[in-house]
Amino acid sequence: LHEDGKPAANAAVRLVDVATQGSNERTAVTDREGRFVFPSSHDGDWRLIAETQKPPPVRKGFTDIALSRRDLSGITVRLDAPFS
Repeated sequence: LHEDGKPAANAAVRLVDVATQGSNERTAVTDREGRFVFPSSHDGDWRLIAETQKPPPVRKGFTDIALSRRDLSGITVRLDAPFS
């Protein structure tokens, strides 16, 4: 979500495996409703990182999640400009 609470379309989303410190990573792009899908990922602790560059300035956000043999939905990542 953008700072104003609206979905962030075309945001780059990365799912980074905490255990491997990023060597095992998945990527996706959000649709116009801010939704995204990673086809498959193994159980464990992950960091979900989202970033959008349009309109400037760059906005980033992250959240830590734990996957455990089921789909997750309703995850919210709030995107903020640096130093806000």
